[in-house]
Amino acid sequence: MRVLVDECLPRQLRRWLSEAEPTWECVTVPEAGWAAIKNGVLLRQADPHFDVLLTADQGLSYQQNFSGLTIAVLVFPSNRIALVREAVSAMRQSLVALAPAQQCFMRLEGNGSWTDARLNRIEPHSAFVQHIFSC
Repeated sequence: MRVLVDECLPRQLRRWLSEAEPTWECVTVPEAGWAAIKNGVLLRQADPHFDVLLTADQGLSYQQNFSGLTIAVLVFPSNRIALVREAVSAMRQSLVALAPAQQCFMRLEGNGSWTDARLNRIEPHSAFVQHIFSC
């Protein structure tokens, strides 16, 4: 899997994902040479090169036109480094469950921690899906 990590997430996420899944190619937006590019252009440029864009941008799925794109988008609900670090296993679960061109939001139910979260169910919505995690 080829994963592009958006600028709004900690750059260390690339290393954490690569350690969790050594066969995946994980690259940050700046490493790809696309720093400061607007989201619409970024999606179009990344589409032929990556399977998924991993981001914390909650509005991306609502603001962009995804017609004709095959790149999936996975939205994590925070860019706080501590939460992102503890959610690497959950992100991996979501990344494996994603379909091409799918737009997905991750959500944690209850008062648990992302560290122990397991993908519990997938809820379809009109333009995207939600991966619901529980502990």
